[in-house]
Amino acid sequence: SKISSVLEKLEVGQSHLATITRLVDFGAFASIDGIEGLIPLSEMAWKRLKKADEAVRLGEQVNVKIIKIERTPKLKIAFTMKEAGEDPWISNATRLHPGAVLQGTVVRMIDSGAFVNVADGVDGLVPIHQITWEKRINHPKDILAEGQSVKVHVLAADLGAHRLSLSIKGPMPEELINKFKGKKRDEFSNMSDEDKALMKQWEEYKSNEAKVLIPTNRDDTSIFASAFKHAKKKK
Repeated sequence: SKISSVLEKLEVGQSHLATITRLVDFGAFASIDGIEGLIPLSEMAWKRLKKADEAVRLGEQVNVKIIKIERTPKLKIAFTMKEAGEDPWISNATRLHPGAVLQGTVVRMIDSGAFVNVADGVDGLVPIHQITWEKRINHPKDILAEGQSVKVHVLAADLGAHRLSLSIKGPMPEELINKFKGKKRDEFSNMSDEDKALMKQWEEYKSNEAKVLIPTNRDDTSIFASAFKHAKKKK
């Protein structure tokens, strides 16, 4: 009867404190006052996990949010730990904008590019054509390695969709690079102001003079981050 009364009060969208009861290949089970539900591996953290024990321990109490309740034909409840905490894409919103320079780590490679982690829970994609100017490569592993530290330039960001497009090559458009190849510095005097600005940005990026924005774990680090969080909740 106690379990039935607890179950009657549980609804999708509620946040609760739950105790980890079992670890499995596909996630972990957690209990709320005797009612057990599954936290899928993909809902345990914003970063990619291979095993549940990378995020939780048996007997640990964690904050969860109920995302699914099936009462028939068999009781099934699903939790999320991600949605119960702070979205790292929001807390790092002031860093994740086109033109920003970030320090990151190569975490995964596919045929079309490399994923770079720039903050805990925030990965961006460097398309293969944005990896190097020096030569054409067939696969990111031709020039990169997992665990390698790289400086990246943000090309585009969609915080709502959790998508980040990055470049290791830097901010200079390819057509300008081709135009300036082989030319001496004093030959750039007839460049447009826009091209001069791009050239300065490029030189700072390549010479390590560009300011690298550091990740933060503080909540609502700016008015922008706070506004974005409010807008997401309203939606």
